[in-house]
Amino acid sequence: MPNGHNATPRFYHPALLLAACGVSAWFYADRPGVWWGVAAVAVAAERAGWAGLMMIQRSILFASLLACACAVAPPAPPTEDDVVRLEAAALAGQREAIRGLFELRARAHGPVTNVGVLEVSDMILGNCARLSPRIFLEALTIDRDFWRLDALLGNCGPELVDMFEAQAAELRARRAALLTVDAASLRETRDASLLELTRSIGRERHP
Repeated sequence: MPNGHNATPRFYHPALLLAACGVSAWFYADRPGVWWGVAAVAVAAERAGWAGLMMIQRSILFASLLACACAVAPPAPPTEDDVVRLEAAALAGQREAIRGLFELRARAHGPVTNVGVLEVSDMILGNCARLSPRIFLEALTIDRDFWRLDALLGNCGPELVDMFEAQAAELRARRAALLTVDAASLRETRDASLLELTRSIGRERHP
């Protein structure tokens, strides 16, 4: 057993190490498992007295500080121009564009709700439900926190305002398209969407 004079020195307390890793994981949200895994190894190394691995602690703490120093400011609030730039690609069924519209829609739910971004993105995504139903449902499943299905699926665009039969026909077309998707992983999202479309169709029949 090593005595107090030759024992491996404790560079950092494990709680401090884990806190630093938490900061890093927050900034690198796509790789938190890596940070926590390395943290666990570092703590275990310290407790085991492995002097050679003690440098892992320093590396993690330095990386945490670097993450804090390099953190960028929050992205600017989305604009309607941001939405319009994705419109053509989204209507063509490009997965990244449709996912991008959902992300803009989520960001529009900030401290100050951007109604314009929400309305334009809902109008485009509603059409995507008819044109690319599976891709739409995949993106919608990821976006569960910001569903607002009534606005998302029921927005038929300004060209159909006060045209109740035409709106009902568009909503029926969206419902028929979503019915073609039978993937088990999307069934819950699909059924919730179908229920909302059925309600919207009923409202258009009896405005």
